[in-house]
Amino acid sequence: MRPPTPTQRLGILFSMLSCILATHPAQANETFTSFGDHAANLLPLTAFGATYLYDDPEGRRQYLWQVGTSIAVVHLGKQTVGKLRPSEANEISYPSGHTSAAFSGAAFLNTRYGPSWGVPAYGVAGLVGLSRVTSDNHFMDDVFAGASISLFSNWLFVTPMVGPVSVQPTLTSDGTPAVSVSLFNEDKRDLEDEQFDLSFEPKYIYTWDFGPVWHDHNRIVLPKAGLGPFDLTEIGDLDDVTWASRVFFHWASANPHIIELEVAPFETRNAFVAPVDLDLGDISVKSGERVRMSYRLYEYRATYYYNLAQANEDFLFGVGGGLTMIDKAFTFGNDQQGFVGEGPIYSFVPTVSAKGRMALYEMIGLFGEVNWGQGSNDKIFDFNLGIDVKLATQWLVSLGYRLVDRELEKGDLINDMKQNQVFGSFSYLW
Repeated sequence: MRPPTPTQRLGILFSMLSCILATHPAQANETFTSFGDHAANLLPLTAFGATYLYDDPEGRRQYLWQVGTSIAVVHLGKQTVGKLRPSEANEISYPSGHTSAAFSGAAFLNTRYGPSWGVPAYGVAGLVGLSRVTSDNHFMDDVFAGASISLFSNWLFVTPMVGPVSVQPTLTSDGTPAVSVSLFNEDKRDLEDEQFDLSFEPKYIYTWDFGPVWHDHNRIVLPKAGLGPFDLTEIGDLDDVTWASRVFFHWASANPHIIELEVAPFETRNAFVAPVDLDLGDISVKSGERVRMSYRLYEYRATYYYNLAQANEDFLFGVGGGLTMIDKAFTFGNDQQGFVGEGPIYSFVPTVSAKGRMALYEMIGLFGEVNWGQGSNDKIFDFNLGIDVKLATQWLVSLGYRLVDRELEKGDLINDMKQNQVFGSFSYLW
């Protein structure tokens, strides 16, 4: 069978999407939510169908392993993390299954059959993720987690991993799909082997980190509403551990110059019964009344680093600066008494940064990072420390601790917050 032309590929995707949009009512938000629900199924089906268009049984096996892995990891995350949805419907918000499904299809189409499939598919997958946020089914970091799980599953199976650990889809002697795992013994592994290059210097790195978050304090003041200082960790179950994700894109244009982009969304919503009467200035909540609150702190950071240790492969140290954009908002109250709050409020904070890594043993390293910034009314400080392990030429995993300290004041919202996180991360290098 002849493979479809680029124009035919686009036609296949967009004609299916047109059918979806044509079957739903015109109300914008409902249509967009329905679009996301259906497109999350359309993209995986399109990817699977493409393996038949190309008569590609090997790609089909790879795709089934990629999808199966993504589904298993998403299900495990939902059952173990127990994060409350924005809609308060249940506690399986993290990660987003719809987004994971959409990115499973998009990533496979892009990797296996090229950007003429992949670019429009990624565009649709991004809209699926956005629809999950706007419909109050997920927080932004849930969406990033779902997308990242599928991206890494795609890189694992569709682009076979090489090095000390090799994982590839295969068939048994009777034709049953299986996965092949190869472990090189310590006495046989040659670190100079071309399959595993410790000196590999990537131009691009994508990193997803994730882990439990807890607060030392999270104080809010709303002067106009007469609220505050009010520590959110002292009400309901907000001081319980929640989960959050960040994503990074690292671009080494030319040694020693490095550009890093970071998106770090944190958001939580809680519903609880007020244990005592709460006087919040403009509103008063009686003991026994149900109270709802939402807190959002999204950060977008662009940083330039200059590598000061270019000649030493065992030690890297970069310093630089950049700009952090902060998007914050807060609301508190209930349907009976009304709500007080402020946001979204945006501010920009110049930031100075330093990061380093020291090799401890062949594939293992110790890393650290410090960021500090101060604007007209905002102060930010965060610190990371951890250990990373290079599993293969293009794969890096890490475990670490992060401290986040923020003093933010703009508009009618003052927020003093200190947050801790133990995080794990996956990085793909190319």
